[in-house]
Amino acid sequence: MIMLNIKQKQALFQERYHELFVTVYSYLVCRSPNKTVAEDLTSDVFLQAWRGLKSYDENKAELQTWLRTIARRRLARYYSREVKVPVEYYDELPAKVEAIWRNENIDEMADNKRLAEAMMSKLTDEERALCVLRFVDELPYEMIAQRTGQSNGALRTMFTRLKTKAKKLMMAYEQ
Repeated sequence: MIMLNIKQKQALFQERYHELFVTVYSYLVCRSPNKTVAEDLTSDVFLQAWRGLKSYDENKAELQTWLRTIARRRLARYYSREVKVPVEYYDELPAKVEAIWRNENIDEMADNKRLAEAMMSKLTDEERALCVLRFVDELPYEMIAQRTGQSNGALRTMFTRLKTKAKKLMMAYEQ
C-alpha cells in the first residue's frame, strides 16, 4: 500500500482534472434540472474535493469513484432542498463524453441511444420526466410523489402503464 502525501494528491488531481471534469459534469448534467444547475453543482463538487484531498485514500477508491460519490451526495443534497424543479431535456451529449462516462463501445451506445430516443419520443413530457426521475435518477416513489404533488398510488399506476407502453414500443421498434 502506497500512501500519497497531500502534494502528490494535489498533483494527481490537477493532472487528471479534465478527465475528471468530464466524468463529474456528465454525471450531473444528466441528472440536473438544467445545465446551469449542473455547472454550479460541478463547481461545488470540485471545490469540496480539493478541500477534502487530505481525506482521500487512494487505497480505498479510485479518484474518479471518489469524485462521483461526492457528486452523487451533492446532487442528493440539492434535490432534498428543492421542490418541484422543472426539468429540461437535452437531445444529446457529445458521443465522446457519453463513451467516457459509460465506458461503452461507441457503436453499441449509438444503437442503445437510438432505441431510447425512439421510445422517449413517443412519450409525453410528463411521462419522460417521470422516467428520468425513476429510472435515471433512481428516486423512490415517495420522492417523486413529493416533487410532482401526486399520490404514491397514482404514481405506481402511471409507472405500470408506462412499462406496458414501453414494452409495446420496444416490440414495434424491433420489428
